[in-house]
Amino acid sequence: MAGQIDIPEKLREQMERLESEIQSLQELLSQAPIRQVRVFQLPRTKSGEEHEPYEKLTSEPFESDPGLAMGVRAFSEFYGRFGESTKAVFRLPGVIALEADPGEAIAACVESINQLKQEFAQTVQLIEDRNARFEIVHRLFPMLITLQATRQIQYYNEEMRSVTFTWGRKSSIRVVTREELLENLRNLQHQKPIAFEPERWEEAINEDMIKLLALPKDTELRYRRDLKVRPMANLLLADGTKKLREANLPIIIANPAENFRIGILPNFDASVKPKRGRKNPQRLTEEERFLTCLPVYRAKEA
Repeated sequence: MAGQIDIPEKLREQMERLESEIQSLQELLSQAPIRQVRVFQLPRTKSGEEHEPYEKLTSEPFESDPGLAMGVRAFSEFYGRFGESTKAVFRLPGVIALEADPGEAIAACVESINQLKQEFAQTVQLIEDRNARFEIVHRLFPMLITLQATRQIQYYNEEMRSVTFTWGRKSSIRVVTREELLENLRNLQHQKPIAFEPERWEEAINEDMIKLLALPKDTELRYRRDLKVRPMANLLLADGTKKLREANLPIIIANPAENFRIGILPNFDASVKPKRGRKNPQRLTEEERFLTCLPVYRAKEA
């Protein structure tokens, strides 16, 4: 429990301060001398499609005044819209590049916002029960996407030569025990997916259990799941330093080089395999999936 803290009241107070600071940032950016702007509008995730892998995504660029208006507005878009998912974050990758010396006001405002975001996230976590946490937060802030509200704003006051964009593909891999998987399969018995006939699902669960029970107890198994693709930004500093960052919101660049360049985020097509840069998770596991009902693979022998 969180002692004597009135969590709902504290969350309301923090959200009010956060929204006020973001409004200040939006006003500062709208009045700031702008060197260059480019943002990329991506399709929103519909309700019920949160766990569906992206097959294709269209990236539509916006520049100049329209791009700035969209980029500035994106910092306050915490809430889902009707028919859209509140479990999937809204993303507007891009760059707002300011003239060389915008002063301290914008940097201080971004720092204050990021601190308030962190404090809001910490207060939410004081509600230990996950279901109670969801109920309280969404009663206070209907349709809130909590991850969107707490996502940090990126601000760089380093001489930057370019920002280019790409798509990041990532797999989640963790070691699991035989006992853990058996328990998961028991829990799945009454959660039949649409793709399975009822009788076949029960058979598949039983087959997976038999496979696991036949394994030696020390067999190393790994749960491997491809995560949703996400936009990434490649930052190139004037001294040649490179930084790779997630590009969920427009990145504010305060000290661009004279010949500063913003690249294009291409459309995403899952059928086109990346040519380089992606670590191959299959190196850690056998290629063939071991279980039917769970994305579990046997570890590849060294």
